[in-house]
Amino acid sequence: MVKHKVPLVLLLVDVIFINFIFYLLNLKFDIEKYLFFSIYITLVYIIVMYSSKMFIKSKLVNLDIISKTLKMSLICLVTIAACAYIDWTFRLPRYMMLSMCTFNGIGIYILHSIYYSRYIERENCLIVGRKPGIGKFIQKYYDILGFVDDKNKEPLYYKPCLGDLKSIRNIVQKYKIKNIIFSLSYKYRSKILDIILSTYDLDIAFKTIPSLNRYVISNSSNSSNAYLSDIIIRPANPIYLFIKRLFDIVLSLLLIIVLGPILIIIGIIIKFDSEGSVFYKQERLGLWGKKFNLLKFRTMINNAESKTGPVIITHKTKDPRITKVGAFLRRTHLDELLQLFNIFNGNMTFVGPRPEREVFSIELDNRLDNWNKRLYIKPGLTGLAQVLCMGSLEPESKIEKDLYYLKNMSLLFDLKIVILTILKILKGE
Repeated sequence: MVKHKVPLVLLLVDVIFINFIFYLLNLKFDIEKYLFFSIYITLVYIIVMYSSKMFIKSKLVNLDIISKTLKMSLICLVTIAACAYIDWTFRLPRYMMLSMCTFNGIGIYILHSIYYSRYIERENCLIVGRKPGIGKFIQKYYDILGFVDDKNKEPLYYKPCLGDLKSIRNIVQKYKIKNIIFSLSYKYRSKILDIILSTYDLDIAFKTIPSLNRYVISNSSNSSNAYLSDIIIRPANPIYLFIKRLFDIVLSLLLIIVLGPILIIIGIIIKFDSEGSVFYKQERLGLWGKKFNLLKFRTMINNAESKTGPVIITHKTKDPRITKVGAFLRRTHLDELLQLFNIFNGNMTFVGPRPEREVFSIELDNRLDNWNKRLYIKPGLTGLAQVLCMGSLEPESKIEKDLYYLKNMSLLFDLKIVILTILKILKGE
């Protein structure tokens, strides 16, 4: 996973320059107030520049630096002015704020232009596909090592074809690729997610041309240039993910302890009701397609799939393989309680898309463009699709609800889904 690294030399030069300008504009200023304002203004500038990605370790051209500098200067001016009106201790003369932001903007633009033109080399990239015209834009920002394509193996922009789509992981490792840029035609759009899932752990950045934005989770405003969009492969805030994981560990452990006697009783009833193991393990796809064993109480006859094979069950399916006790466990969702161990182990979370079997996931991915996007986040015990119709949704509706959750997930949204799930279960739905 690509991390946002800060060039420390550039950061230090910016800090010195910002304070130098502030000192020149405030030669008659009280020294104690100078230190107070200096620290505050420096922090504002550094935070805004960092969030605007002005400290990236990749090539930036003048147009990018100009747009980022203008945006940074405006945000800093508004932030400093707003704080002045909220708290009088932050009050500075207007001319001073305007002069400071103007000189800082000009100076930072010059410093960053020199730095990125002389001291930063263009990162390499691999182009996936051969959509016409995109190469001349990419060459301004990246060193193109080559491209991959399944059909046309002819050189592209004097760069060689390094292989086909299936060999991308090996190509990335062999040539130490830093960026994968998708330039595919519409009919190959589903390949994007497959490539991301197979290479996401190799510390590379994924980008796409704007015409493919609808098929990925992207943010063109965070892109390092105007012609490509960054593909977001970590859609959630790190703080949110940390709190969610902490919540998963504490609550799952507490529920395992409290519900322990109930789990034992359910196991005894299943054992007396039908032959076979009390527990049922089934391989499912988790975060980034990683396989794990999902735990459930057995609700079907022993070796249920020996004759039928894998079967997708919807609300329209009447399955004769389900035992009497199993029907009750499914109706009350008690068969899912063992997944508390999956949550505690980190394979699942309380709220997220329900995990799917690989055989069905491949089938549904071929049918539905966005199905594999569910693998961008950890699977859950319950999810938005489940609380809306408690598992009776068809795949087309499921992916619609799962994608809505993926783009809007938050702690409050998770809490709402958990509460709705409990209410649905209590109503027997």
